[in-house]
Amino acid sequence: MSLITNQSDKSGYHIPHHAIVKASSSTTPIRIVFDASAKTTTSLSLNEILHVGSKLQMDIFVVLLNFRLFQMALIADIRQMYCQIVMEESCQRYQRILWRFSIEDPIETKTNVLTTLHTDATCDNVIYSLIQRCSSYQRLLRVVIVILKFVRVLPKQGESDLNVAEVYLCRLVQKIHFTNELSQLKTGKCCSVRMQRLSPFLENEVIRIGGRLSTANLGFDNCHPIILPKKDNFVTLLVNNFHVKNCHAGPRLLLSLIRQKFWILSGRLVVRKCVYLCNKCFRCKPKISPPKMGNLPASRVTQLKPFEHCGVDYAGPIRVTMAKRRNPVILKAYICLFVCMSTKAVHIELVSDLSTPTFLAAFQRFLSRRGPCRVIYSDCGTNFVGAHEQLVQLSKFVNSSTFQTSLIGDLSDYRIDWKFIPPGAPHFGGIWEANIKATKSHLFRVIGTQLLTYEEMNTVLVQVEAVPNSRPLCSMSEDPSEPLALTTAHFLKLTPLKASPMEDVVDSSVNRLTRFQLVIVDQPNLPPLQWPLGIVEQVFPGTDGQVRVALVRLKNGCLKRPVTKLFPLPTQ
Repeated sequence: MSLITNQSDKSGYHIPHHAIVKASSSTTPIRIVFDASAKTTTSLSLNEILHVGSKLQMDIFVVLLNFRLFQMALIADIRQMYCQIVMEESCQRYQRILWRFSIEDPIETKTNVLTTLHTDATCDNVIYSLIQRCSSYQRLLRVVIVILKFVRVLPKQGESDLNVAEVYLCRLVQKIHFTNELSQLKTGKCCSVRMQRLSPFLENEVIRIGGRLSTANLGFDNCHPIILPKKDNFVTLLVNNFHVKNCHAGPRLLLSLIRQKFWILSGRLVVRKCVYLCNKCFRCKPKISPPKMGNLPASRVTQLKPFEHCGVDYAGPIRVTMAKRRNPVILKAYICLFVCMSTKAVHIELVSDLSTPTFLAAFQRFLSRRGPCRVIYSDCGTNFVGAHEQLVQLSKFVNSSTFQTSLIGDLSDYRIDWKFIPPGAPHFGGIWEANIKATKSHLFRVIGTQLLTYEEMNTVLVQVEAVPNSRPLCSMSEDPSEPLALTTAHFLKLTPLKASPMEDVVDSSVNRLTRFQLVIVDQPNLPPLQWPLGIVEQVFPGTDGQVRVALVRLKNGCLKRPVTKLFPLPTQ
């Protein structure tokens, strides 16, 4: 510290300061505290216009790690480390003080040749470094309260310490991310384009949204939320805290709750990312990350005889009866579907149960009609696994010398390779799963809820089998001169299948009701095929002439239902 030669020079900045007396200290009983945050006539303080440089020391975490590198470590202290750096001469006039050693001495102006500790900047660096490491928003606030009380920014006893700490952290984050906007707002200039649409203004050194709700009967934070950047760990902690505190709310609700006090730039993206990265939300509704689809197997793209490579699957149960009579006994039956892997041809068998012998019988009928096959693909159903084990035993028996000398010794050359898809992976058998879905769709649209005999059901299934076997395998042309599209039936019969039209067996007697509108009435406790048919007796239009309620007559009486529960038949 040196004395100013020209004591009449009042330029520069005079730092207010005061002494702190601690009589119990043997080394520094008196300590001088410089208040560089004091406002000047320009409404700015020295701390606000100082450039905050990088840290001069390593993080304590790095220092502790360095202690593990060697067997011995030396510890030393630099006395008044921050006051050992000489300032540039042109900047020394901004660190002047008024000083005298005794009340009898005149007041003189001195300047600091060495740097003085920038208290606020150092505290901000410590707190911001803490923000980047902390993983809990509430813990961060409580640690910041302790720090602010230590540096005497907060009193030791305070009722709104959490709010003060929260505003302090927002102010600190804004200083780092909105440096230009802060300086422009302080000087009355226009902000950047991204901030102009928010009509920002300063309130206690915090940038808030302007808006047009100043006269609304709302809180100050609701009318003027604090503006925050989208990329900062403090913002991430804030959003996560709101997300957990509000029972893991979804993106829309979470953003609405946050905007009652804070306005995050590009808030939707920030909130969606937070919800997406929440492990608890993911565990409640996990999303599949499917890998890239692999190449088609050779059996799908190689020219082979139909059903040489085939897949098999079951569907059902479906209701059948053995005879037509009053109060018939209802039995369960199942659909066994075989699909060719190369031509997508379909073969359907009706089976009475899911046992292995029944499947082997259906398999024998399939081989007798479609010819031998080399490879069968299926899921890990118990009936399929049992059939595979019996085929293995049969193969051992056929390969034995006793059987080979029998009259059917030529069967020893007959092989069937059975392959299973991975357990719990039905998408590996998508080719037969799609045909199962199509078969069930055609079947239930034709028979509805009708109860058929075993022979009738078998007949219907054979007719349904002809439908997917008649579908084109390539795009159809609009040119009438071109030949018919290639179908699966061409590989089986060398000609398209021409089945006679099927009669709809759904009991929907309308006779004398054609002059009324026939609708299907939604029943929430029944499947769609069991929803009753009704006749609209009366409609109730609203004041705008739009009909929203109707009176429907059913077989058990009349009901008043909204039109959203009524489905007019397309044939009317």
